[in-house]
Amino acid sequence: MKKSFISGLMVALIVVGTAMGCGNGAAEPTPTPTKEIGELPETYQYSMEWSDSNEVSVSLDVWGKGGKSRVDMSMTDPSEETNLAIFIDDGEFQWIYDQYENIATKYQSDAGMSLADSYTWWFVEYYFGDVSEETILAEMELACDIDALCSSVAITGHESIGGQSCTKFTSSAYDGATIIYWISNSGLLIKVEATDAAGYSVAMEYTNIDLNSSISDDKFDIDKVAPGVEIIDMTEA
Repeated sequence: MKKSFISGLMVALIVVGTAMGCGNGAAEPTPTPTKEIGELPETYQYSMEWSDSNEVSVSLDVWGKGGKSRVDMSMTDPSEETNLAIFIDDGEFQWIYDQYENIATKYQSDAGMSLADSYTWWFVEYYFGDVSEETILAEMELACDIDALCSSVAITGHESIGGQSCTKFTSSAYDGATIIYWISNSGLLIKVEATDAAGYSVAMEYTNIDLNSSISDDKFDIDKVAPGVEIIDMTEA
């Protein structure tokens, strides 16, 4: 029997929280960049593979369009069966669709950051656009200066990741935690590796990136995504 969606969702939230340097006490050496440079176009899509040193893995397919977002998530834990879930923010409501139970839970879109948006956080916040690596470094150094945990940020090399030429930026914390970012020549986040002071590590790699792609509004319509689904309406709770 496949495990329930709710239990899988809770594990997934812990997983993503860990990746962001929160939820388990792990340090995040740098906060969100100030974002004075580079803004993503309104429409984009990509895939992301997430894995950690405990052999948990998550695969995400992500779509964004004019304030709407959708994330299709598949999570695998060595001790459990694979979980599938869809998170949608259609601009008016947030939806969590449990494919196993064929149930969609509905929330107000203004209830806070949607789960769909929370999974896209890294990619959106670490897009810099067509600027030099020195400009990106200066932006990261500004963020480091206002972060009590951050001790330094430096360019630590150049590598090709998934066919993309990238600059490697390493952010270090005073307690020994590190985050390494591989950012492409076009300012796209291609890969992240984070290691906390205890040695726990996570990695995220982004592929199939398509900016200004053509995305149908049906992608964010729960009635088109899951016709006839049972809806649990939490907007009236």
